[in-house]
Amino acid sequence: MIISSFHIIKPYQIEVLFDDGKFVVADLEDFLTKSANPQIKQFLDTDKFYHVEIDDFGVLVWGDDEMDIDPLKIYEGHYSVKDSLLIT
Repeated sequence: MIISSFHIIKPYQIEVLFDDGKFVVADLEDFLTKSANPQIKQFLDTDKFYHVEIDDFGVLVWGDDEMDIDPLKIYEGHYSVKDSLLIT
């Protein structure tokens, strides 16, 4: 699975469209806050978080490839948003 496009809904929540047409909303706040890695925690700064791109392989990447998220984990729901948290 590769990511075709994305839209940031609000800080740490990204709606992702995959090449097969599936949409997934990923909430990365827990991932970022629970990480012990300072390279990852820096993206709790929303200015840095909003500078996300899709690389040539269909992967969400931040910074100078300082952080990326496995598209398969997003696709499989590892970062899924609970219904009550979706778009507030």
